[in-house]
Amino acid sequence: MMPNMIITLTVLILPFAFVIIIERMKSKDRHKRFDLQADLYAKALEQGQPVPTDLFLEPTKPQKKNNPLNSLYTGIICVSLGIGVALFALSIIFFLGLSEYRSEDAWVIFTLVASSGIIPFLIGIAFIIIHFIKKKNSGIENT
Repeated sequence: MMPNMIITLTVLILPFAFVIIIERMKSKDRHKRFDLQADLYAKALEQGQPVPTDLFLEPTKPQKKNNPLNSLYTGIICVSLGIGVALFALSIIFFLGLSEYRSEDAWVIFTLVASSGIIPFLIGIAFIIIHFIKKKNSGIENT
């Protein structure tokens, strides 16, 4: 396999692998918490203690206030992520020596990776626009 194909396949497969790994970790944590609750329930029954009725209920998350700065922070993070992905694409070309290969192969890899940075970049721009629209409509001063 040529080095370009290995890098291209890695770039395409890596995001899906991260999602699978994160979901596996969340599932493992959920099962561990359920096992601990089941052990607590069994021990309480063995000792004749009353069992709380809300033992197996999912914990409720506290309600977040609608902070107008949330959209600004999220926008800045998304824009930074998009720029970072584009810079990562450049580093693949220059630091890994892909420029030594045919220039069109390096350009294809760059556009493939850099174009995936456009999505978070544009989402970040949208969040920043939302922030300023909220600020204008709500009359918030100097946030």
